[in-house]
Amino acid sequence: MRVGGPGTTVQIDESVVYRAKHHRGHALYRPPQWVLGIYDVEQKKGLTLVIPNRKSSTLMPLINRHVLHGTEIHTDMWRGYLPLSQTPFPLTYVHKVVNHSRFFLDTITGVHTNNVEAYWSSVKKKLKSMNGSRRTLISSYLYEHMYRQHYFLDDADNMAIFMRDFAQYHQ
Repeated sequence: MRVGGPGTTVQIDESVVYRAKHHRGHALYRPPQWVLGIYDVEQKKGLTLVIPNRKSSTLMPLINRHVLHGTEIHTDMWRGYLPLSQTPFPLTYVHKVVNHSRFFLDTITGVHTNNVEAYWSSVKKKLKSMNGSRRTLISSYLYEHMYRQHYFLDDADNMAIFMRDFAQYHQ
């Protein structure tokens, strides 16, 4: 899936979906599970990708693959996004940042990442409502969430459609 394009805005943020809490349990020894979120503000659709880390060498190829050239990209000031402001990316994207240590909405430029943060909230709410989930299945949970959002599938009757399409995709 590709989002954005000339004249559109995409917000990008990374988040942890699994980590040890309260320094208890065997999950304490596992590294946190990072996920990259890409949210198209005009289409109101999000994309989530499981990533091994937040390094720019991981983030840049994924952004290049999933965000169309000419898109205005809003991010926070995480150093992994710095290459978006450097050559050759300024030729393909307009990169604007918000400094979350000062504010969540830059009052001068109007830049924010509130939409992608709200998208994270819905993703994490879904994962939490499952009352535990397997870390190894996080990709499939995220794909299901994206699919339901893209096709407005909220009821159980449409789950058969999802399963059919998911099975075809993974053949």
